[in-house]
Amino acid sequence: MNATQYSVLSDGDKKWIAVHLEYGRSFGLNPVDARAIGEFFDSSLTAIEHGEQSPEDANAVVNIVAVLRGEHICASSNLR
Repeated sequence: MNATQYSVLSDGDKKWIAVHLEYGRSFGLNPVDARAIGEFFDSSLTAIEHGEQSPEDANAVVNIVAVLRGEHICASSNLR
């Protein structure tokens, strides 16, 4: 089995992550709280399905959840 190789994040990648992490925090989300992140995702999808939130918001929701889950995984493991 080949070892996985990771590349160093570019400054643009780091900024994208920081922006989405901060955006998630503006909703009161914390990367260590996986349950709250999941609830945010579920409630956002439900709101979109019921016309209470714009379907265009779905991409931002997925990005926020992905960044927060990634931060959660890194914080709870030795991936850093």
